[in-house]
Amino acid sequence: MVLKPEVIEKLVQIIGPTNVLTDFEDIYVYSFGTFFIRQKTPLPDAVVKPRSIEEVAKVRELAHKENFIIVSRERLSDAKLDKMVMKKLVILDTAPPPKLETLKEKLDKIKEVTTSHKRMIRRARPVGCWTLVLEMILRSRLISQCQECTICSGYCTVAPYFNNIETWSSKGRFLLTKGFIKGELEPSKKLIDIIYTCSLCGLCFAQCIQGPQIDSAILAARRKIVEKGLAPEEFKIIANNILEFGNPSGLPANQRILWSKGLPKIIHHKRNDILYWAGCTTSLRFPAIAKSTFNILKESGRNVTSLGAQEGCCGNLLTLTGLWNEAKKNAVKVVKKIKETGIATLVTGCSGCYRAFKKLYPELLGIELPFEVLHISQFIDSLIKKGELEANPLKLKVTYQDPCELGRHCNIYDEPRSVIKSIPHLQFLEMPFNRNNARCCGGGGGFLAFHPRVAINAAYDRMRMDALPLNVDAVITACPACYMNFSYAIKLNRLPVKTYDIAQLVELAMKLT
Repeated sequence: MVLKPEVIEKLVQIIGPTNVLTDFEDIYVYSFGTFFIRQKTPLPDAVVKPRSIEEVAKVRELAHKENFIIVSRERLSDAKLDKMVMKKLVILDTAPPPKLETLKEKLDKIKEVTTSHKRMIRRARPVGCWTLVLEMILRSRLISQCQECTICSGYCTVAPYFNNIETWSSKGRFLLTKGFIKGELEPSKKLIDIIYTCSLCGLCFAQCIQGPQIDSAILAARRKIVEKGLAPEEFKIIANNILEFGNPSGLPANQRILWSKGLPKIIHHKRNDILYWAGCTTSLRFPAIAKSTFNILKESGRNVTSLGAQEGCCGNLLTLTGLWNEAKKNAVKVVKKIKETGIATLVTGCSGCYRAFKKLYPELLGIELPFEVLHISQFIDSLIKKGELEANPLKLKVTYQDPCELGRHCNIYDEPRSVIKSIPHLQFLEMPFNRNNARCCGGGGGFLAFHPRVAINAAYDRMRMDALPLNVDAVITACPACYMNFSYAIKLNRLPVKTYDIAQLVELAMKLT
């Protein structure tokens, strides 16, 4: 049985159109409760998210009048099958928005259970058959926990800006991608929008008992969407720009070297110790950061070169938006150009470029690199530890934003902090959510191009909730995407704080300019 359109309209009148969910994608996600999976009950007709006790009462009154059953999302497993067969069903979602601050206890409990079961498996290793049985039990329990868990929902950068509707959370996105890849869901416009409405920050999978499957599933789904020719138009334009102009913005290649005017001559295509890879965003949008980075590299006494206007794009965005064929062709061309320089080490200040070279090229695209790759924070840290670089006192109070691609995706947490702490008289304070638990700025994974307002709001909330209460002078980061999005948020909201790239901070302390 199906709810009549006029009943749906009455629900809309009670709680508003954005809080009455009838699209199949929403029903699919919300039906992933213990009850519906275990007992294969007919899917509900709608999901409603009342905003007050009064609205809940009105919905229940309407249910009694129109003869439909309300199933509470929080108590799906308590529902009775015989009362649901051949009935009109509505899921009532009154769950409070999950918060980072309240999830740690639940996360600890889940990890405790998981660790306990894994210990059982390790102890049973000599008996292959029994080990297999235990692994199956553990997997089934993990699936059950996943059905009831709100960890990835609460650790989602995007969900709060979509009314915390589960469909737009990490968990909802994961379920939709699995359903799409398995062929249970068609690639509707809404499904595609949801899969691309993600910064790929990894804040969800960093907490998940099942590891980085959420991130992998989204990448796989995006790739499949591209193969069907259904990629969002924004990313088709970006891909064309990268392949034709060598950068996502479609700017002329010669603009990449404007930052190097007035600097010591950069040698091109000769054997040198270090190749400085500026990256598209830094060279084209933030030439001051490129200058700071190059000044530090030259100050180290190493021979430094650059590809200049021939640098091109690392293709990180191509891979993350599902354009893997284009990404591989681009990567082959990039590696060939770098290899021709004969350099032994590539240094970049862009966390996206660093991840592309360090992780995406070898792990996803199957391209091995004949040179070492370092982030500028790693390079500076090594200089400091060798006594080859010494900073002057700097009276600033700062905090540090862990870029998602440098931190969670590449596990680079210590070197940037070591660099910052090496500066005399500088006061360093940690934000409450840092390292693996750092909130995303909202600028990664193509999200800033797809949902600019939401992305900037995420940056604003990171500042408002975590940085400003520390009363710092500046937020330091090691990623041009973070720098850009924080700059937008600071300017638009007139925030009393600055943002610096870590190279700018070091250059300031070294007084090179």
